Order: sequence, then C-alpha cells, then structure tokens
Amino acid sequence: MAVRIFPAAIFIDVYSFIPSNKTCFYILIKHILNSIFLFLALSVFGQDSTGIKPIPANPTIQATRTIPKAPVSDTIVPAAPTTQASDTARKNQVIAPAPSVSILLKRDSAAWYFHAKERFRFYPASDTLLDGIEVFDPIFQEGFYGHTGNLGAPHTALAYRSRFYEGFAVGYNQYDLYIRDIDSVRYYNTLKPFSRTHYAQTHQQQDAMVHAEFGHQVSPGLNLGLEYRRINHEGIYGFQKNRHTTFALTSHYRTRNNRYELLCAYAGNTIKTQNNGGLTSDTMWIDTFSRRVFNPQIFLTEARTINTHRHVSVSQYLNIDKFFSNKKDSTGFRKNLFTLSHHAAFRNDKYKYFDIAPAGDSLFYQNFQTNNVGIRHFLRVNTLRNEFYLEAQRQSKNKKGNIRPVGMLRVGLMHKVHFINQEPLNKTINNLFLKAKFEGIIANTFFVKGKGHLGLWDNAGDFLVDATLGVKIAKIGQLEAGFKNQLFSPSLLQQEMYISQIPIWQNSFNKTNETSLWGKLTIPRTHSAFAVRNFLLANLIYYDEEVSVRQSDQLTNLLQVEAQQDFNLKPFYIKNHIFWQIQNNNLLRLPALTGKHSFYFENYIFKKAMLFRVGFNLYWNSTYFAKGYHPLIGQFHLQEQQNIQAYPAADAFLSFKVRGFRAYFKCDNVSDYITQTPYYLVPLYPMREAIFRVGISWEYDN
Repeated sequence: MAVRIFPAAIFIDVYSFIPSNKTCFYILIKHILNSIFLFLALSVFGQDSTGIKPIPANPTIQATRTIPKAPVSDTIVPAAPTTQASDTARKNQVIAPAPSVSILLKRDSAAWYFHAKERFRFYPASDTLLDGIEVFDPIFQEGFYGHTGNLGAPHTALAYRSRFYEGFAVGYNQYDLYIRDIDSVRYYNTLKPFSRTHYAQTHQQQDAMVHAEFGHQVSPGLNLGLEYRRINHEGIYGFQKNRHTTFALTSHYRTRNNRYELLCAYAGNTIKTQNNGGLTSDTMWIDTFSRRVFNPQIFLTEARTINTHRHVSVSQYLNIDKFFSNKKDSTGFRKNLFTLSHHAAFRNDKYKYFDIAPAGDSLFYQNFQTNNVGIRHFLRVNTLRNEFYLEAQRQSKNKKGNIRPVGMLRVGLMHKVHFINQEPLNKTINNLFLKAKFEGIIANTFFVKGKGHLGLWDNAGDFLVDATLGVKIAKIGQLEAGFKNQLFSPSLLQQEMYISQIPIWQNSFNKTNETSLWGKLTIPRTHSAFAVRNFLLANLIYYDEEVSVRQSDQLTNLLQVEAQQDFNLKPFYIKNHIFWQIQNNNLLRLPALTGKHSFYFENYIFKKAMLFRVGFNLYWNSTYFAKGYHPLIGQFHLQEQQNIQAYPAADAFLSFKVRGFRAYFKCDNVSDYITQTPYYLVPLYPMREAIFRVGISWEYDN
C-alpha cells in the first residue's frame, strides 16, 4: 500500500512570514491559509492509495437508481443539477420537480448520496456552482425564517409550513435547522473519494463556521460517509454565544449478488447556547464612529441551554424476488422487484436549561420563578424504534436498455417506545403505526404519489393522509395539486411543564387537526413558479402573551400565495421569491408579505478560468407583531409590546470559483450603514450590525 505524506513543512514556511501581532487582518489571513492547508490534507488523505480503480458492485442495480430533478416538497424550490457536467447550468432555474429520472452511473460519475428509507433515490453530492455559496446561515438557506440575532440562535418560521407528526413529540423545535437527524444522514455511493469543506469567519476569531463532508468506496460493495459541522459565534450584545457541533458517520454494504444490504449510521448533535433574554431597551444602539453597540442592557447573564442528541440506526434490505413469479429476461432485467426491510434506531435526547442566578431575574421569569437559588429544567428521552416494510417496485426498460421505475408501493408497521425522565417523573409511551407509501407514473405524463399512517396504541387515532397528483403540460411545464390531512397529539411540553421539579402546568388538550389544499405551476421556459395553499387548523395549540400554553376553540385559516420569478439577462441575473399570507385570527403571527431577492453580475474572467459574481441579496418582510422568544421553555409566544418594522436587509457579496475551489467576501446587513437603526426578526433580539465575512469552499473528487 502506498503511503502519502503531507508536506507539513509548508505550514512552518508560510506562518514564519506572518507577524505575531494579533490584528484582525493577519488573524484573517492565518485562518484562510490554515483552512486551505487543512482542505488539502483532507483531500490527499482521502485519495485511494491502492492504485486500483473500484468498480460498482452491480452495474444493473446502479442503473435502476433514480434521481429526482428537484426535491418534491410543499414549497417552490430551485432545481438541482442532474450531472456534474452542468457546472455552468443554473440552479436558479425553476424546473418542475419530476417524480424521478433514470440515470446510468458510469465509472467516472460524480458522488451521489441517498437516505436509508429511500435508497433508490439518489441526489448529487457534488456542487461547484456559485449559487448561494455566500448564504451560510441555515435560516436563510432553508427558506423564510427568523432567529434571535446570531448564527446558531433559536429560529422560527416566517412562512407557515406544515410539519410532519408521527406520535410522541417533545416539543422543542427551535434548533431544528442545525441538527442532523438520523433519518437525514447521507449514505454515499461513489466510485472515487469525494470530499468537500466549507469555512466561514468574521473579523473575530471566535465567530466561525466549518462544514466538512467525505465519501469513499472502501471496497466494491462498501461505502463510508462522514459529515462534520461546527458553529461557533460569540454575538455582540452580551451573553449570546452559540456553539453547535454535528458529527455523522455512515456505512453502506451490499453483497455481490445484491440480495442483501446493510446500512449503519451514527449522528451526534450538541447544542450549547447562552441566553441573554434579549435587550431591555432598543434606545441604546450603535456608536456612529465605531459601528459597535454602546452599553447594551440584557435581561439574563447566567442562563444556558445545553441539548444533546445521540442517534444510532441499522437498516437492512433483503431481496425476495425469487419467492414471486417474476422471471428475468435475457439481460437479467425484472419488471417487478420485491424487498423486505427492517429499520432499527436508538435515540438518546437530553434537554437542559439552567440559570444559577435567578433571584435578580425575577422580573423576566415571573410565574416561572420557582426557586430563588437556581432554575433548572431537565428532560431526557430514550427512544427505541423498529420498522418493518414490504416494498414492491415496478420498472420498465426502453429500446436503448435504459431502466426507470414506474411505480412503487410500500406497506409496513412501525413501533416506537419512549422512556421519559422529566424531573421529577418517569414514564413510558408506546407508539404503533400502520404505514403506507406509493408513487406511480402514468403514460409518461401523469404522476401520483401519496403516504399515510394510522396510530393504534398510546397514540390511537392519530392519522395522516397526504396525496399529490401532477401532470406535465407540453411546452409549458408542470401542474401539481395536493391534499393533506393529519390528526396529531399535543407535544409533551404542551401537556406538562416542570421547572425545578415544580409543576407549572398540566393540560389535557385535544388533538389538533390540520387540513391543507394546494396547487403549484412551474414554467421552466420563463423561469417562473406559482403556488397557492390553504391551511385549516382545528384545536390549534399556541403560547399566549403570558407565555402560557393555550388551545384555541376556533378554526384557524391561513391562505398562502407564493411566487418565484427569475430573470436571466446575461451577464445580469435577478431572482425573486415572495410569500403573501392572510390569517383569520392572527394566532400564527406571520408577516403578510415576505420576500427574498438576489441581484448579481456573473461572467468568466482570466480567459474563462474563473467564474466571477458580484451582487447583493435582499431580505424583507412587512410590519407585524412577531412572536417573542422565551428561552426557559424554548418556545415562541404571542406578544403585543414590540411591532417588528419593515426593514430591507441587504447583504453585499463578491464570489468566484476555479474548478472545485470557491470563495466569497461578504458584508452582512450593509443596509445598516444607511439606516443606522435596529433590525429585528424577533422582538428584543436585534440582528447584527454590518459585519464583514469571508468564506472558502473546496470540493475534491478523485
């Protein structure tokens, strides 16, 4: 086996020329150089040192994998590139998300990833485009969200989204965008080692984010995957530090005869947050000369949140075609595929909030002040999950020999047992669900898909029905319509809350019923997409102005209109995405209008060796009484004290790419230089003033 030695002497030679005085500029240069060398080391160590080119375990199975052009969801999303060759293609083109597209993975194909329960659907892991590289904050990556003013801070949706409920839920969702769940970890399928790293930092050494991925085929039939992410931000308003760590490790093994597959995964997430409770007043703002906050006053100085999530899963697939009358043709092709699968997972989730000096914060805690010595809320949930499924998949082959799936039906049973330690009580909850999912393509024009479940044990009566029908319209695009209805139980925190082992509330709420109807039209030729959704919620549970949990006895109705229109006027590009929302009782507290826009110039320079982009992103929402945030219970609640004003938050950026290397320079909230006024997305928690960031990303595929 060949041994590769990374030239460590480079580090010494480079750093010897950098002065030791810790100015912002030199610190920034040091971190950029250190990141580049780290990325080089990861890439070198990730290469196959045997000199033998790996081969697919089974080319036929590889050919039957399916790759969606874009994730099918309730929101309009840009289409993902279907091949790495589309380096100059634009993800901002609005392309109708087809149910699946067949593709043959060749020996020199790029890396792909899939999820354990959807192993026949691949997504491209490679991304060397410039679209959105400067948008590093998850709340701006995922859609319309607001947070409490700092990277990694608690967040809330500004545009209503239907959540997926499946039995018992704790009720903490304020950090969801930073957590890698065991069902969302990536299993890689790659014939060559793949690695990608992304590093971003402000002028302060403590404010940084790193994200690294690695996929490698160890041997034919065995693939490994690794993901690491660290968010570390101090904040500028006092006692606002966030430090989040995510680590995921996956392995995928398939026998040579493709009768059996084994998928194993570990996902660990640690959330550490300081809670300052917000600013007591917004009258003291930034100094005009130094551009820094002058003497901010905060509510809390000793309150912290520490959440940990440790998940392990094992998934097994067994091919049982031989038990059915399902003959092969001369090439080994079968029209019908039958699979038995078993998924087992164990979760250990801990939630902890504590304040060691609550006596001086009684004005903030009020009714939650159960102990003057120290406030503590602790919750531990251990969950054991087992799922069993029978899946039938039908596929077709054209004259060229290309194979594509045309239908899928999966039925099964899921059992989850939750062991709950909620100081001072212990209890056990069992969830049992009958589950089904189907997808189908009709005459290459229509597609239908749906899923559902029915609860039978402690969650008896919970159900979900979710169906979508789509049609391709020649020379226009694609039209979709959907219906969703779900009945789900209240979360644990909505029913019971204990602080310092003292009960705060004990409720017996009814189940919430959510019904939604929606339609969506996408027109690729004009880069347009439009969607209309209507949500109707009965027995909605919410937190009121007193930060107490309540259940509404009125129907809550929400109408959403979403529009996306892009203009490609080479070399100038404009991207627009707008939400309009109408509510009947204002319990959801969402802005009537919300928008995201990108304006940029893009072209090749240096004899087309570098792709260059310069422009700005604009985020805004209309004036409304946004929900406040209470860190002790980790919930967003109604409030009437602070009206969130409309504010055009603009981020100016410059980015470029050379092959797999990308970099950007960015000024967050450049609008601050003009307005010099506070900018809020959550009451009492101002967003950061104008601040400079730099980030680099390196993708290596060999």
